[in-house]
Amino acid sequence: DVPDPVFSSGAVGKGAGIEPSDGASIEVVAPADGSVVVAPSSGHAYGLALDNGLEILIHVGIDTVNLKGKGFDVKVGKGDRVKAGQTLVVVDRAVIEEAGYKLVTPVLVTNYMNFAEVEVIASGDIETGTDLIKATK
Repeated sequence: DVPDPVFSSGAVGKGAGIEPSDGASIEVVAPADGSVVVAPSSGHAYGLALDNGLEILIHVGIDTVNLKGKGFDVKVGKGDRVKAGQTLVVVDRAVIEEAGYKLVTPVLVTNYMNFAEVEVIASGDIETGTDLIKATK
């Protein structure tokens, strides 16, 4: 359901799209303990190698790379260790929406081929900290 064929086709990985709820700012947090392996200065995407073996991509919004960091208050960088719930970036909703971009945020398991199954286990309105994706070895 992600409005970008690169993500919705599964070409980048398997997972889900999250549409942030209302609020002036959106806090994107690490889903589990791990290391930041990708964190461009634009603040729009984060690649994480989680301690549980998952490699994930969190891509904040669609085409938001075009903003070149405007509206993104980056809190981590490549090589940083993160804990579950730690803030990766705070996003200014108004900047994104005024530029005409969607805030749908793909959360994808990029090493899905190392798992027998990767499935989305939550849908609808979910709270921070809710398990979203289950990967089975």
